[in-house]
Amino acid sequence: MNGIDSRREDAREHLSRAFADGRLDSAQFTDRIERVGAAGTIAEIASCTDDLTVNAPSPQKPIDDRSIVTVLGSRNLRGDWLRERYATSITLLGQTTLDLRDCELPQDLTIHLVSVMGECRISVPSDVSVINSVTPLLAEVNDRVPATAGARRTIRITGIAIMSEVRIDRPEPRDINRSGRGRR
Repeated sequence: MNGIDSRREDAREHLSRAFADGRLDSAQFTDRIERVGAAGTIAEIASCTDDLTVNAPSPQKPIDDRSIVTVLGSRNLRGDWLRERYATSITLLGQTTLDLRDCELPQDLTIHLVSVMGECRISVPSDVSVINSVTPLLAEVNDRVPATAGARRTIRITGIAIMSEVRIDRPEPRDINRSGRGRR
C-alpha cells in the first residue's frame, strides 16, 4: 500500500468514527467518503477530515460503548468479544459478522447498526429476547429470531440499512467435541 492509499484508508476510518460519534450526519459522511475516494493528493484527503478533531467526544455517546467499523472489507467477531452495554457497527461496502453466542452479555444490550451497501449478520444466544427496529431503505432486514418467553436479557438492534442486507438469527447450538471446543 503506497502513502496516498494509506492516508485514504486512515481518512475513511476517521470519517467512520466521526459518523458513529454523531459528529457527521449521513449526507456529510457520504460526501466526504466520496471525496476521499476521488482525491488525487494527500492534501485533498486531509481537507476531508481537517475540521474533525481526533478525540472529540460525543455528548450522546455512552461511556460503556464499543465501535466496530468495516469499510471495503470483512470483519468477523466471535468468542467473548463484547462486554459493553452499547455497540455501534458501521459497515460500508463490506461484511460484518457479530456472533454474540459466546459473549457474557449484560442484561440489556443495544446495538446501533449503520450499513451502506453492505451485509451485517448477527447471531444471538438462545436465552435472549431480541427487539429489532432496523429501518431498511432499499434493503432487506431478516429477523429470524422467534420471541423468547421469560428471557432475562434483551438485545435491542436499532439503526438503518441502505442498499444492504441485515440478518439476525439464532443458529443451532454448536456441537461440542472432545476438547470441549465447539465445531463450526
